[in-house]
Amino acid sequence: MKRWAVEQNSPLSKIASLLHTMRKIGYDGLPLCAKTLLGTNRDKVELDVLGEGTFMYIGIENNLCRRDFDFLQSSNNVTLDVGIDGLQLTRSSKTCLWPILGALVDHPKVGPFLIACFQGNSKPPNPDDFLMSFCNEVTNLRENGIKVGSNEVIKQFRVRSFTCDSPARAFVTGVMSHSAKNACPKCICTSEKHSFPVSVGIAQTDESFKNRQDISHHRLEYKNKETVLESANFGMVSQFPLDPMHLVDLGVMKKLLNLLISKSNLSVMNKKLQFLSKFVPSEFSRVARDFNELSNWKSTEFRPFLLYTGIFVLKGCSSEDRYYHFLLLHTGIRLLCIERSNNIGINIADQILQEFVKLFSTLYINERINFNLHGILHIADCVRQFGPLDNFSAKSWV
Repeated sequence: MKRWAVEQNSPLSKIASLLHTMRKIGYDGLPLCAKTLLGTNRDKVELDVLGEGTFMYIGIENNLCRRDFDFLQSSNNVTLDVGIDGLQLTRSSKTCLWPILGALVDHPKVGPFLIACFQGNSKPPNPDDFLMSFCNEVTNLRENGIKVGSNEVIKQFRVRSFTCDSPARAFVTGVMSHSAKNACPKCICTSEKHSFPVSVGIAQTDESFKNRQDISHHRLEYKNKETVLESANFGMVSQFPLDPMHLVDLGVMKKLLNLLISKSNLSVMNKKLQFLSKFVPSEFSRVARDFNELSNWKSTEFRPFLLYTGIFVLKGCSSEDRYYHFLLLHTGIRLLCIERSNNIGINIADQILQEFVKLFSTLYINERINFNLHGILHIADCVRQFGPLDNFSAKSWV
């Protein structure tokens, strides 16, 4: 019954009402309180003051030592992905949360769990204070191992990667934001007149980052000082892949659609999209709204358009060269989404996406190559390291 209540996300009041009803008809072994059934932790949470906000640290081992993680006892080691982002709770308030989430690699059915969280009217005052407890625990777990499940079996532990959007990544790594001239986290290059180059610069590595080879890439306070993540021996380049959800779906695809839609083709494209919506299978979490609502589209609307419906909707609604340009993006990203991708397929996708970025500056002369478009040049390298795009996308944290 506990599993049913969790899977159905039932309110506590309804669970309690059901428990009382079942007790009346003869099920004496069940508790009357929903919190007792679910095993809700009754311990008081300790909150620390951090800047002008509050900070709560739960911990990695405190999460994994529960009985729910007994399945990890058959594994030789525990590998974790970490997600960091900020979100505003309501539009009418400045109050925001900055959670640090953990997710087990190779166990996608197990949802993310909360490691720590900051709450305030703005982001944390600095990344060092925000991540200090996390880095201390990771350092300890690397050296001594981690206890998992109810039997407290000690396993080897490591962190594979960090999933962050561009502002969050820039904040925790101590580098310039995505709007700066030296913002690219994967290569050493400089944007001119707010337009990034259409080719890859000198590769940025963990060593070049540590040696401050591109000194303009680092924020002023970290030009001669390591961040707490660097001190904890994290790979500041290799362990921070570009996030496909923000880079491709909410970045490049959104920008491209805004350029392709016009008053002359809007009604036709809306009719095509409405026609296709009748055949969207249940595996898709959302049916795309019409293009009048494009500014409110979610990543789960941009992604199906890029991978599936766009090749039909844009056919005949844009010029041949711009349609061909869209197909380059479609093909390149589809190849990088394949679960059993190989080096040949990734290399082909890389060449296609390189061509896509070069043609963009030709087809859209008045448009600049922004951070996201330049990031497309590096996305294939991230796939070579971490596997298909969905393996390191923020989409999996939702």
